[in-house]
Amino acid sequence: MKKISKKIIVAFLFLIFFSELIGYTLGKLKIIPQGISAHVSILADEKVSYWHPKNIKLKHQDIKLEHHDNNCWRPSTVYYNNIGARGKERVYLKKTKPRIALIGDEIIENVQVSEGSDFASLLRKKLKNFEIINFSASSMGLADQIDVYKNLVRKYNVDYVFLFVSENDLHNNHYTDFSQFRIKYKILDGEVIKIPRSEEWFKNYNSFINKLRRGKLILYIKNYSNTFKLYFYLKIKKNIKSKNTSIEFKKTHTISDDEKNRRFNENKIIYSFLVDKFLQEIERDKIKYFTFFNIKSYLFKPEDNNLDERKAFFFLMEAWEDENSFYPLKSSIEYLKEKNLYKEPWINQSCSNSYNEFMSIYVSDIFYNNL
Repeated sequence: MKKISKKIIVAFLFLIFFSELIGYTLGKLKIIPQGISAHVSILADEKVSYWHPKNIKLKHQDIKLEHHDNNCWRPSTVYYNNIGARGKERVYLKKTKPRIALIGDEIIENVQVSEGSDFASLLRKKLKNFEIINFSASSMGLADQIDVYKNLVRKYNVDYVFLFVSENDLHNNHYTDFSQFRIKYKILDGEVIKIPRSEEWFKNYNSFINKLRRGKLILYIKNYSNTFKLYFYLKIKKNIKSKNTSIEFKKTHTISDDEKNRRFNENKIIYSFLVDKFLQEIERDKIKYFTFFNIKSYLFKPEDNNLDERKAFFFLMEAWEDENSFYPLKSSIEYLKEKNLYKEPWINQSCSNSYNEFMSIYVSDIFYNNL
């Protein structure tokens, strides 16, 4: 019996060693990611929709299913601090200098960029007399960001809020969205109605086993194990292939123009409602806010390939049309031309860090000019 047990243990260790070696080799050859997918650091939360693990350093690199530029194929080192916000800097309730809260989605969370080169880090270098806390998380819409403000940002007595708006914010909180995490709304009898999130889903999500699977030990294993990276790569490829051929996926991506227009008009009403809610929360606390529009997608895509995004973006510009809102497209083009990075109508080097560099300068200049 002991001999059999020893053989099983030796065989298991050999299998792990062999799979680690294969995963390591494929990672070095850039066939599979060398880091874990960004979705691993996104956690569902009943109060703030999405948030992050605390006190951890992760190596991120998302799966590229299409042909990739080798310059883009680099893992990023990302830190989440003691409150789960992106960044190395610890945050305490008592502040020692004025505080700025950054609120946005993946473009401001910046998990594709290593610590020190991400937007928030660059902005800290420009605004040295302020404490900057990055409350952004991938995939959040405005409704989720309002809850982040109410349940998290408000605790830390911030002096300024920088809200970053992306074109996908328009539809992120519509009831047709697939995400289980997000807050969703629909229009019923002419009123904007919030849809309660599933208590049963959260009960299962927060079960002992599922919490264990999301715990630090498992995160560390995912972060450092080449076997897991290989397994996850194969699993995601299989899932995406089955998803793209599923009837549900085809239905979602073959909606009629009439249905598309109906949803767009509903989203306009819902988003305007959410803008009012956000402003009410900010005004209640007498917080100075600035709204900046994320124009990265417009600098990376040919104009004729993203007409729906542009249509959404023009509406968002109208929704935030006040003295606190800034649209940096023209300034960014001027900056990129100076750096010889601009090739109309998109950036020549899509993997460069020019957007973060530009935005840190742009945002800090506007902030100082409006103090």
